[in-house]
Amino acid sequence: MDVIFWTCVHSPTFIFRAIGPYQLAWWLRTKGYNCQVIDMIHTMTVDELVSYTEKFITGNTLCIGVSSTFFSNFNSKTKQNHWVRQIPRMYVEAIKVIKERYPNIKIVLGGGLCDLLYPEELSIFDVTIMGEAEDSFLEVLEEWRKGRKFIFSAETKGGKPYITTAKEKHFNIEECSHKFAEQDLSLIHISEPTR
Repeated sequence: MDVIFWTCVHSPTFIFRAIGPYQLAWWLRTKGYNCQVIDMIHTMTVDELVSYTEKFITGNTLCIGVSSTFFSNFNSKTKQNHWVRQIPRMYVEAIKVIKERYPNIKIVLGGGLCDLLYPEELSIFDVTIMGEAEDSFLEVLEEWRKGRKFIFSAETKGGKPYITTAKEKHFNIEECSHKFAEQDLSLIHISEPTR
């Protein structure tokens, strides 16, 4: 896969999915990128998340996109979520493992809580994209696909690029024909990755 997205739902009892990772995956697929969304990651251990992710990592994998929209510390004993203003430890540990095993894969943060996180929290990511990311994420991927390692941004947070607007606007929500891909909807499909 070119791009792997990590996302989670609001809680195990009230399932609200953030549309962002799914819509980004759809948009990038229309531009020729292979994408996979891994959902429900808030219920996984570090080892499970890394293992599921590795099923989709290939020599073409450019990045993992992490959705912050429903960042929470899920308590498996009480089955409760607690929204946080920091990156949950499980995500941080999984990112460290991925970066150690796959140093060429970039980690991108997006989603609704980006602006609420402390700047030092953002240093673990190669790029943070705030707001509507369809065009800006595509621009970043195109730069990486060309072999450019550094992404220019007028703004930085945590010492890394913090992108709030795209250079050019192509995506039009009024013309969006987004459709969910069956492979993205459930963990049952993770056992048989599409390459």
